[in-house]
Amino acid sequence: GRAAAQHTSRLLVSEPTIEPMSLEDGEGAREDRRLERRCRRLATAFGFGQGCCVNIYLSAAGYMGARYHDEFFFVWMCTVVYVTPLFIFALARRLDPYFDRHFGLRKVYQVRLAVSMLFGALFVAGLSVVTVSGGDNDRAGVLILGAAVGAVAGSVASASAQFFGVISPKLVPLFFLGQTASGAYVNVAARLAGFCSRQQQ
Repeated sequence: GRAAAQHTSRLLVSEPTIEPMSLEDGEGAREDRRLERRCRRLATAFGFGQGCCVNIYLSAAGYMGARYHDEFFFVWMCTVVYVTPLFIFALARRLDPYFDRHFGLRKVYQVRLAVSMLFGALFVAGLSVVTVSGGDNDRAGVLILGAAVGAVAGSVASASAQFFGVISPKLVPLFFLGQTASGAYVNVAARLAGFCSRQQQ
């Protein structure tokens, strides 16, 4: 009995003691969870905004094809908006290290993410200006705007993958989830707008 009691006492002594979590540790954990939720929403929002720029531009393809009596104009719009990012990816791979060193990550990512998104919105809005003021010979303007939208979309996609991937690899799929959701949103919005216009008529 004495040997068993000594063995039990040795086990109790050798077991690691679990210290209670301090109040500061609990606050830090809650703050980490709040920051993680914000990063998830931010990654999804950037993907949604980037996707909206591309999808809103392409949603006008049917109207443009009918306007110009060109059933292949949609192909040209897809070409400029999807091929341009390939050049942006190549330029980013070559030039990003230079700008990172000379201006710092904080400034360059503000431009690559926030400023690029603002320019993307302006380019999409400029589509209506081109079609209203250019008459029937504004094809070049529409395609140039498409190339600009594609360049912005490529920049945001590349920068978002780098930025959110460093924070957590789990955030990158959320960016593409938002990008995919934007396509559904644009289609639903276009159908609702068409329904409203028919009702008013």
